[in-house]
Amino acid sequence: MTTAPKKTQAELEAMSEKELAEYYDSRREAIMADGEGVELAGVNAPLDEVVSTRFATNELSAVKAAAARAGMRPATFIRKAALAAAASDVIDLQRLREDLGVALTRIQDAAEVVAVRKEDRERV
Repeated sequence: MTTAPKKTQAELEAMSEKELAEYYDSRREAIMADGEGVELAGVNAPLDEVVSTRFATNELSAVKAAAARAGMRPATFIRKAALAAAASDVIDLQRLREDLGVALTRIQDAAEVVAVRKEDRERV
């Protein structure tokens, strides 16, 4: 594969996700050799770390289909999805369970108070 000439920031910003992926892929060796980063979303860093992930067949099929709809390679799609998730608030499931338990207890307590008051009114 031939190395594509280096693009300006304006040229990079005008490219589609598919074009960016192809451009990065064509410059991979140059990027790795001199530490040049492809600036995407304000981040200028070489993509030099690799993570291996296992998917069930149906999961990977869904990822590939979503990537195709977005005009991206699956690896680019997975990377962007992971970065978007990392930038968002992560739900602490244990804390959520605890908070829901407290809320349920309060609802049950309130229901008991309402039932007692209803009984009191019916006696009068």
